[in-house]
Amino acid sequence: MVILIYELLSVNMAEISQGHIDRIVQNYQELIRIINFASSTEYRLVSEYGETEDSINDLEELAGVVTDATDRFKRFQLGYAVSRK
Repeated sequence: MVILIYELLSVNMAEISQGHIDRIVQNYQELIRIINFASSTEYRLVSEYGETEDSINDLEELAGVVTDATDRFKRFQLGYAVSRK
């Protein structure tokens, strides 16, 4: 995955320094980790406790984290797609 990201970033963005590319890749990976962690935590909570009055707020917050991180991930991909044109 990291190699693919480096290849994608280096194709038409040669003017960006390697340090910036490294930071973009790190941010990309962090978004993926956040999405995976929040999604798996939400799944575990629902599996173990169900949607109860006590857990619903936490589940909604986790769903919000997933949505926010996914939106950022999509904007990252969209920004890259636009930069390649």
